[in-house]
Amino acid sequence: MIDNYFTVGIDLRDDFTQVGYYGYKDKEPASVDFSGLTERYMLPTLVSKSIGKDEWFAGDEAQKSAKLGEAVIVDGILGLLAAGEPVRVDDYSVMPVEIMQVFLEYLISSAMIAGESNHVDRLTIVVDEYDITLLEALKAAVLMAGISESKVSFLCRQEAFIYYVLASNPELRRSDVVLFDYDNRPDKQTLDTYRFYSVNHRNGRIVMVHSEDYSKFLADEEESLGIDGALRVIAEKAFDKRPVSCTFLTGCAFTDSKDYPGFIKYVCAGRKVFAGQNIYCSGACYEGLTQLDGDFLNDYIIACSQRITSEIDMRVKDRGSMKILRLVKPGINWYSAGGSYDFIVDGADRVELFVSPVTGGESTLYDIPLGELPTRPDKATRIRMNVYFTGDSRCHITIEDCGFGEFFKATHKIISKEITL
Repeated sequence: MIDNYFTVGIDLRDDFTQVGYYGYKDKEPASVDFSGLTERYMLPTLVSKSIGKDEWFAGDEAQKSAKLGEAVIVDGILGLLAAGEPVRVDDYSVMPVEIMQVFLEYLISSAMIAGESNHVDRLTIVVDEYDITLLEALKAAVLMAGISESKVSFLCRQEAFIYYVLASNPELRRSDVVLFDYDNRPDKQTLDTYRFYSVNHRNGRIVMVHSEDYSKFLADEEESLGIDGALRVIAEKAFDKRPVSCTFLTGCAFTDSKDYPGFIKYVCAGRKVFAGQNIYCSGACYEGLTQLDGDFLNDYIIACSQRITSEIDMRVKDRGSMKILRLVKPGINWYSAGGSYDFIVDGADRVELFVSPVTGGESTLYDIPLGELPTRPDKATRIRMNVYFTGDSRCHITIEDCGFGEFFKATHKIISKEITL
């Protein structure tokens, strides 16, 4: 039952991070309240170390300890984590993954305290973009923080937005749904829009998101149109003359909508409008629920950025009959997709893979000849096929000779194939 789960969602950013949780007491995602901050639900993404002591602090506590002159601050953690080089902190050499461990432990424990839970069933982290080096380092930090790999997921913000919308009242998504993410901090001004829409597919729906970065447009048009006027023009472009049933506003610039009366009047015309800063971490909490409950939102195929939009099948023989084995299902995150499969070669000289896009088009057949493997009698060769991705459209296949017990020693010869989806 969903009501028995406790999931944690983290919207992890370079400057500020937000944490949410879904628990059996609340029955919907809630944000962790870090009281005392100007933005009470936003935690500075930094840690500090006590001078001369092996004592570490995170977020608000890290800032306070540094201001008192008792600790050395460490910020830019995500950049350090991606670089992977040791960092000198108060004459200590520390790996960035250890610094991130401190930060994550604080976030997770804060969520558990707020949600009155003594465990975490699922942890989902939202990041700016998918970088394998960064994701692998984050995964290592999560493991060091005490959460097993099987309980961890990563999302981009498009994905988190989709989960938030799908878990909301269905009436809100009877037409397209548009999100405006506007940040106007002193050191940067960014504006991204995401338009959620769906189409029929077999017995379910395909969910897609059209995204645009209007940061440059906003900067260019601000002087002539003013912020309010430029936002109104951007809204017209984002809606793209399509029916929009609901609009979400997020980002620190939307803490006071009175600053943009023309824009607000336009987006509110015949539409539901919601403003909030917890959309991504709440979406992450809902994603955790989908991993725990197989029936939750099961009728949807997510086909946005970072998602695989094709199914990959393989023709196999099972007990004398030819069957189709699904290797990769569409709609899943490429970073977590793939797997390892063992087969016995029986009269086959090649592997046949069928790639079928769910958004339309014919299937493509890919042949992978096995001629480079040692010649042996039928049913005397075991192969291991690994399937993994390095992007939402780049699939890699490796086939390794594993021999056949003591009778035919493994050569571990590997055949590789890259497939572009």
